Amino acid sequence: MEQTREKWQSIETAPKQKGPFGPWLILGHDTQKWVRIGHFRNAEGLWYYSGTNERCQYNEIKGDKPTHWQWLPNPPEKPDETNG
Repeated sequence: MEQTREKWQSIETAPKQKGPFGPWLILGHDTQKWVRIGHFRNAEGLWYYSGTNERCQYNEIKGDKPTHWQWLPNPPEKPDETNG
């Protein structure tokens, strides 16, 4: 799968790999207007993401499933110390 960065895609197209959970992604909800970081938990069949409440950092609330996703950005590169 080509990793198109910085483009929102429908949650139905999000990667769900074999194993305990899929890759970390940026998740969003189109009507509730939130953006969070999370992943799909294969064993539970649910999305787990940050910032849902102060007690449980990751969970999917009924009716609050993400509607869109995108890849995390590439990590920062070390500055080229020869250029300045």
